Amino acid sequence: MDQVQEDLHHRLHQLRFLASETDDPLAERLVRDLIVELEDRLMAEALNAPASPALAKGAAQLEQTPLRKSRLSSSG
Repeated sequence: MDQVQEDLHHRLHQLRFLASETDDPLAERLVRDLIVELEDRLMAEALNAPASPALAKGAAQLEQTPLRKSRLSSSG
């Protein structure tokens, strides 16, 4: 995986953590929107890139990683 992909995956991990920790409903929705955008971007890049085992593994992990529910997701 190249450096850009690693950075995007790291940012995705950070956003998922932030979404699980925030207690502001507006901020949570904004972060979740960012997560969806980033997941879409990573998936599109994975589908458009030349086939490589590392990239296929990264795409498979992205598909299998559920978006964690925060404690506020049931309130709104």
